[in-house]
Amino acid sequence: MRYSLAQRVLITAVVGLPVAAFGLSVYRHIRDGDGADTYRNVYGWNIPLTVPATLAGALAVVAFAALLIRWWQLWRRSRLEGMSQVAKELRRND
Repeated sequence: MRYSLAQRVLITAVVGLPVAAFGLSVYRHIRDGDGADTYRNVYGWNIPLTVPATLAGALAVVAFAALLIRWWQLWRRSRLEGMSQVAKELRRND
């Protein structure tokens, strides 16, 4: 199922804004020295603010590593098959 541009923008806003707001709140608490404070999740568990900060950092490292691996694979493949063939396939997949 393909989404229109307006639907993509709406989905990004509905999902992205609350995540960004929570992330900024966590950052503000840690920056002000309140990293040991907790928040209560939907199950009623108290979770330290350092947990989502650590998770966000780990996800950023994993995403960067995946990007580097993908670039390396494309570079290696372009050297083995020739640039024109890889470029054609990349255009076809879009």
